[in-house]
Amino acid sequence: MFAITGIAGKVGGEVARNLLAGNQPVRAVVRDLRKGEAWARRGCDLVRADISDAAALTSAFKGAESVFVLVPPNFDPSPGFREARRRPPR
Repeated sequence: MFAITGIAGKVGGEVARNLLAGNQPVRAVVRDLRKGEAWARRGCDLVRADISDAAALTSAFKGAESVFVLVPPNFDPSPGFREARRRPPR
């Protein structure tokens, strides 16, 4: 099983299409399950997890042979780049 974040976008979607073309099992990790419905129809396992939720990601990645993580860019960071600093555990 290959777990893929960012599957609803261009890069993650391309990774998923290539894996599916090679008959590989894919788990679509999405924030909004509606955005993953098309991937579920293509045979992907569908799970909900936000990139900032470590517990949800841990669950989503469980049993995966490999994980593709695409962190969304922030094109308008705050002064001091607070968003880029490591967040404390919850």
